[in-house]
Amino acid sequence: MARLTGSNIEQFKSGSGSNKIDYLSLKEDKEVAKIRLLYNNADDIEGIVVHRVKVGEWDLPVNCLLEQGSPIDDCPFCREHYPKQARIYIPVFDEEDGKFKFWDRPNSFYSQLSGVCARNPNTVSQVFEIERSGDKGSKRPNYSFYPQGQPDGTTIDDILDDCGYDAIPDAVGTKILNKTADDMEYYIRNGSFPADEEQPVRRRGREEDGAPRRRGRGGDRF
Repeated sequence: MARLTGSNIEQFKSGSGSNKIDYLSLKEDKEVAKIRLLYNNADDIEGIVVHRVKVGEWDLPVNCLLEQGSPIDDCPFCREHYPKQARIYIPVFDEEDGKFKFWDRPNSFYSQLSGVCARNPNTVSQVFEIERSGDKGSKRPNYSFYPQGQPDGTTIDDILDDCGYDAIPDAVGTKILNKTADDMEYYIRNGSFPADEEQPVRRRGREEDGAPRRRGRGGDRF
């Protein structure tokens, strides 16, 4: 799949599967959320190139198979000139409901996001209130980041332990459909993908009552 890092994210030019991971979504003007960005620094930011196709009633992202320098035939959707774009699926922890989520932003968001990370070393240790500016339905809303208090030493491993994950889930295979070249060829011919099973997200062990384990920010469990 096509991955992007650093300034390549923002420079990309455009030519879901859902495994029970929510999106962070701020839809109204002045709507806010309190989150942690699951990055240590700006080097952790990764972009993913996707094609968007109709699957039933839904317009869903599909990972692009074209790697830098590889022939265009490696990705049937590229060969057939299906539109593609770079997106940043930002891993966040929602402080208000205690859930891991993806925040789907365009590649143009990289400059602001990397600036926030650069100004906040050990970024995950800082809680931010983010506020949307832009009416509902606006295609170009703006977001402001407001640090809440001081960094508290929380690590990505702490958050993963809270949420019951071994590692940060991959957007590909959860929010982005992960299809093979043969699947794409099938879609080109039939307008749909061959039926397959939903791909599970690997989770860590749970407590006996089925609830995820939570860690207090001072290290105490509750």
